[in-house]
Amino acid sequence: MQNAMKKLLVLAALVLLGTQARAQLSADAGYVHGFEHWKGYVAEADTNLDGVYFGGRYNLDLENILDGLSFLPGANLSLMFGNSPISGMSARELAFNLPLTAAYSYEFTDEFKLLGLAGPEVQFGLMHGISHKSAGTSYDMYNNNNGSGLGYRNRVNLALQLGIGVEAAERVRVTIGLSLGLLNLNAIQDQRLHRNTLTIGGAYLF
Repeated sequence: MQNAMKKLLVLAALVLLGTQARAQLSADAGYVHGFEHWKGYVAEADTNLDGVYFGGRYNLDLENILDGLSFLPGANLSLMFGNSPISGMSARELAFNLPLTAAYSYEFTDEFKLLGLAGPEVQFGLMHGISHKSAGTSYDMYNNNNGSGLGYRNRVNLALQLGIGVEAAERVRVTIGLSLGLLNLNAIQDQRLHRNTLTIGGAYLF
């Protein structure tokens, strides 16, 4: 996993160094929904998380390679709340996300573009806790001795991000994306936890 992350970051750095094109900064924010599937301690269960993300991206024009091609590396924080496989318990999470997205644009007019998006995304959990308000208990899911009965989580996930979007007046971008989680987030042997995320967001291009 560490080697794969290093290769992705090196590839991103090479693209950044190798392009002579104009870079444009954007501020991003939007809605995020997490779909989680558990298998192991709790037989099988599906849980959901909802929240927001905010961050920024660079738009690196790669039209010297292919007309309409660009690279959109970014970074954002996501804050989500939701349910747990254990009845009556809720979950909350703060995570750092690093999308490394390639975009291909089709220009309908000078003021309107349709975008196709694809690329890897690295997700790093900063905090993930579950709590039972009536019992006054809470558990840090990144602690391998948390006592929750749900195992404990790996902090790092690698996902494949696919999406579409529109860009208007060279100032506003709206996107819908689905990130398909590739790694098992449960660190206990023979236990499985996979996550996919849906994002709907907007960006202002400076």
